[in-house]
Amino acid sequence: MRILVAVLALVLSIGPAFAAGIARQGAFILPGAGFDFAILAGDITNQTPDDFRAVLASQPNIKTLVLSSDGGPMAGALLLADEVYRRGINTYIPPTSICQSSCAYVFFAGAARLDQGELGVHHFYGGDSNAASQLGVTDIMGILTGFGTPQAVINRMLRTPANAIYTFNPEEVTQLRIDRNPSQLDATLAQFRQLPQEALTAMGTSPGSQSETTSASSGNGTPPQSVPRFAIYEGLDFYGADIDKIRAETLEQCFQKCVDNQQCSAMTINLNPTIKTGPNCFLKSGMGRTEPYEHAISGAFLAAGFDGVLDVNGTKVAPTEIIPLE
Repeated sequence: MRILVAVLALVLSIGPAFAAGIARQGAFILPGAGFDFAILAGDITNQTPDDFRAVLASQPNIKTLVLSSDGGPMAGALLLADEVYRRGINTYIPPTSICQSSCAYVFFAGAARLDQGELGVHHFYGGDSNAASQLGVTDIMGILTGFGTPQAVINRMLRTPANAIYTFNPEEVTQLRIDRNPSQLDATLAQFRQLPQEALTAMGTSPGSQSETTSASSGNGTPPQSVPRFAIYEGLDFYGADIDKIRAETLEQCFQKCVDNQQCSAMTINLNPTIKTGPNCFLKSGMGRTEPYEHAISGAFLAAGFDGVLDVNGTKVAPTEIIPLE
């Protein structure tokens, strides 16, 4: 909200060349004729998707949504993201801006997307009673996957507590392929550079160093206090979804390899004593197919609120141990 207030104050104080052409619709700033983008500058609410539809109805030439938001209720963010995705709108985070918490859903919905600012994520958290916010973790992961969100980013969301924010640094943005078809935003970037510096400053500033997990509000109300949890299953094999395979002498070594790999959300180690060489620790992007196997020990990061009980061939299997990762 402070971002939006600053922008509105700016409209009243700076020269008429900028103020005269600007329009507002809820948290959206419309720079006026000659610009093919709108700016989301403020918190997302459940009204925001309707405001965005009104923006597009009044200015159908808009091709890009510029993002500067701390997020908001999951329901509003997912509906806004769906609107962006269905209409083929691009998304852009400028160098001076933050897009974190549920704002990240909107960013990843972009047809083309470019992060030059600070993109922050954490575990899914609804925070309101709207039915759209009661989707299961699997449903939300499916939506993000449908947007083309890199699996490593989804894994990072799962591993970051709901009361913290993980901000991707520029190297991670490149390595994880967070941007998509950024050249399609060249015209928007050229237009964006024509905005007065005062307007860019009013959109928001950097909260601090990047690539850190820090205490932060999710923008969705007060999130539950939680830490990532890793469930261990003895005698269970997670088959498939491999991203790497190595040799490990102990369960602890295999477990640590998964924790240290940002793309890993599950693992299986084969401790059959007759197999003395070759890979026996399999890092995975997901659980894959679960099968009983006496020499296997598997593990996986647990979603918030999930007790870890799995259905294996019609039998409920509870974790042998759940490890909190402080």
